[in-house]
Amino acid sequence: MNTRAPGPSRINHFSESVYTVQGHGVHTAFTDLVSAQRRLGLEVGVNEDWRDGVLHVHTVGPTSLGRLLRHRGLRVVSAHVTPGSLKGSLNGVRLYGGIFTTYLRRLYDVADVVIAVSDGAAAEVREMGVRTPVVVVPNAVVTETFRPTPERRAEARAALGLSADDFAVLGVGQLQPRKGIEEFVECARRMPDVRFMWLGDCLFGAMSDGRARMKRVVAEAPANMDFAGQKTRGEVARYCWASDVFLFPSRHETFGMAPVEAAFAGLPLVMRDLPVFTGVFGSDQAFLGAQTVDGFVDHLTALRDDPAQRRLAAGRASSSVTRYAGDAIAARMVDLYEHWTAHTAQRSGVLRREVVRG
Repeated sequence: MNTRAPGPSRINHFSESVYTVQGHGVHTAFTDLVSAQRRLGLEVGVNEDWRDGVLHVHTVGPTSLGRLLRHRGLRVVSAHVTPGSLKGSLNGVRLYGGIFTTYLRRLYDVADVVIAVSDGAAAEVREMGVRTPVVVVPNAVVTETFRPTPERRAEARAALGLSADDFAVLGVGQLQPRKGIEEFVECARRMPDVRFMWLGDCLFGAMSDGRARMKRVVAEAPANMDFAGQKTRGEVARYCWASDVFLFPSRHETFGMAPVEAAFAGLPLVMRDLPVFTGVFGSDQAFLGAQTVDGFVDHLTALRDDPAQRRLAAGRASSSVTRYAGDAIAARMVDLYEHWTAHTAQRSGVLRREVVRG
């Protein structure tokens, strides 16, 4: 176990996903950070009823707000959710989007510091008018879960019935329009000799945006397209090892845990060309970007036909995500806790002195 100089007395991570919906990027980011900070030898709790030390909140429901309001120590919130991330995810956003934005701004303003998981997410939070300081710290990833080996790849491909000549394209995410499911299926339709696989489901039931539309897409998918449903983290890793390329045509992300994990698994990335991805991966050279199905198909065809290009693209993707290794991010987060604990204490002392002088 790694050790570290004494930091915060204790850290309580709170996420409503522990007892509600799991299988999405917010829950994954939360669990990976908890695991990484525990490896540092810190006292780390999950959904404990502690009112001292650091409270780090990862979700934005009313229970999260209540925890923030009554906590006496440092209050930290990770901004995994922004108004933009709801579009194409949940039903009725046009009707309640303004109310939700007002609520979200209130919740973020209760915190002492807001952690944005990318520059793009930070910009969205600031555009909401949040007064709390916003600091960018990316998500942590437990890399061992996804580390590839030739043996892991061979076993995973055999389990999925893939031969040595099969070319497999993987996508991971909730079944919702925002993730670009329809474009993914259209790519499969254009490339009938390639095996396409999508992991994920409609996690929010009737609340999921375009649920009927997604059911229709699944039902009408071509024979080379496999919707495998919701999978555990270990199963997602095995699908990554078995695949040759990761395709992610998502239209909006605050970070994008799925492609980062795929890069750790050694896969080349073909993604929608979004500014957030350039920031997350450090360069638009770390992935093959496109905006249309034609562009996605062109990249997939080139990777299928040229193993050397495939190895080059995989290497670039893998190199770009080393900075997200869990222990490094966990230590960086602890440094942030220490800084903002001291800053908040100093600010409170100034306010008390001003009250006394008044």
